[in-house]
Amino acid sequence: MFVYYVQQQREKYVSIPKLESLELSSINIQKIWSDQYDHCFENLLTLNVTDCGNLKYLLSFSIPESLVNLESIFVSECQMMEDIFRPEDAEYIDVFPKLKKMEIICMEKLCTIWKSDIGLHSFSNLNSLMIRECHKLVTIFPNYMGQRLQSLQSLTVKDCELVENTYLILQIFRTLVILMKQIWVIYF
Repeated sequence: MFVYYVQQQREKYVSIPKLESLELSSINIQKIWSDQYDHCFENLLTLNVTDCGNLKYLLSFSIPESLVNLESIFVSECQMMEDIFRPEDAEYIDVFPKLKKMEIICMEKLCTIWKSDIGLHSFSNLNSLMIRECHKLVTIFPNYMGQRLQSLQSLTVKDCELVENTYLILQIFRTLVILMKQIWVIYF
């Protein structure tokens, strides 16, 4: 594996062009990627982060541009993590168009998963979502996520004490049923 630190016209970036899987476990870090560098992980398919107790967020929205092929995110037991995505001023950019699977497990302080200012094609291929033991999480699907999760086929929510907005889940599934009926009419 080669890690390239490249400087072009005052901009620095990190490139690991062949990396397909990144697993971080039981390390004392506050963030995964440096804000001082642009990153290029164009072939990264899987990101697994476990027991990284000082992480406050998993990703910022400046990073997904370098993770265009990411298909799977697994995050668990990061005690300080409050958000999956760092709040920032990015507006309506499409993130993770190829992401298929996301698992979030044992996240004691996690309050939010999704950000409201992402593009309409964000998470458009997500077909499996598992959320377990996230005791501060109140809403699984805020209303702005409805159109973005049209590919969702499997949903598991277990042992999340504060989850109360389950009616939004029903709204999403009603939308899916309507779409299925439309597809049925088109093809048959």
